[in-house]
Amino acid sequence: MKIPRSMVHQLHQQSELLEDRPALWTRRAGAWLPTSWRDYARKVRHFALGLIELGFPPGAALVVIGFNREEWVIADLAAMAAGGVPVGIYTTSSPEQVEYIVGHCEAPIALVENDTYLERLASVRARLPKLKEVIVIEPPQRPRPGVLTFEEVLRLGEAADEATYYQRVNALEPEGLATLIYTSGTTGHPKGVMLSHRNLTWTATQLSTCAQLTSQEEVLSYLPLSHIAEQTASIHAPLINGIQVSFAESFEKLPETLRPVRPTIFFGVPR
Repeated sequence: MKIPRSMVHQLHQQSELLEDRPALWTRRAGAWLPTSWRDYARKVRHFALGLIELGFPPGAALVVIGFNREEWVIADLAAMAAGGVPVGIYTTSSPEQVEYIVGHCEAPIALVENDTYLERLASVRARLPKLKEVIVIEPPQRPRPGVLTFEEVLRLGEAADEATYYQRVNALEPEGLATLIYTSGTTGHPKGVMLSHRNLTWTATQLSTCAQLTSQEEVLSYLPLSHIAEQTASIHAPLINGIQVSFAESFEKLPETLRPVRPTIFFGVPR
């Protein structure tokens, strides 16, 4: 199996190959709705361009706080596509841990899922001078000055020049920094582990070979996406193989989610 140049390159290859086949599944208003491979790549492109329009430079970090969902994955790949580095933060992280990680990676932009994580970030934002923009996936219940929504950033990117996107993607090198994985911080400050594009593509390719994965598989994403194991299982390996991924609504609803999704692969760890 050939190792791709980056996960972003692999996404575009799969979108050209699989086009309108489902890639991601999300439960909304009681129904499971698909996002095609074509739309998956389009959203990554538009969100990356939106980040660039907001002043996101190559090498910058995008922090993401939230439970597993389509927007998390799109933002992760968009940050890479823009030449930057996604940084997932555990949803269980304290405000002090959030402050440390955002400050340590010097992120200019943060993406949070909802009001809960928006409040957690807001409580320490005054001590984060390099954080310029905050984006929220679920629109706040009351207006928040200086906070953009995920959809607004997508629209920014939709109106931007796509040539900029492809310039950033074409500049990606296998040995370049792809992501920062921070430890949980149980023995002190969280520590950032630097992983290259080659690290991600090689590991996902080896997993695919060892587990004999095919495009007929279906995966349920439910473990923390801030951990590299879950990223490999529900972002990278699915990109390598064209696997469909469904997102659990919550960890508590996992049993009832398993019945309709019926994944052919289930990744778990001792809890």
